[in-house]
Amino acid sequence: LATADATGVPHVVPICFALIGQTLYVAIDEKPKRGDFRRLRRLRNIAENPRVAVVADHYEPDWTKLGFVLAHGSARILSEGDDEHARAVAALRDKYP
Repeated sequence: LATADATGVPHVVPICFALIGQTLYVAIDEKPKRGDFRRLRRLRNIAENPRVAVVADHYEPDWTKLGFVLAHGSARILSEGDDEHARAVAALRDKYP
């Protein structure tokens, strides 16, 4: 997941994701965080600048078979407890049991 702050400074992190329709949902893992998880740089960046990009790749030892998908979009931070959040969590748990 690539985000950028309000001044355009980029930040990139690996992600786990689930796709429902045309919406990509990204997990904030359950590992303990130092302080409030909402202070994570990627979340602060999304709050300041919702434009994001994601790359998913496919690796093969035969480089003629390499591939990737690049997606650009606008991110939203879901609130715990709403229906969309619950669907996203269920999809992520199904994909990553």
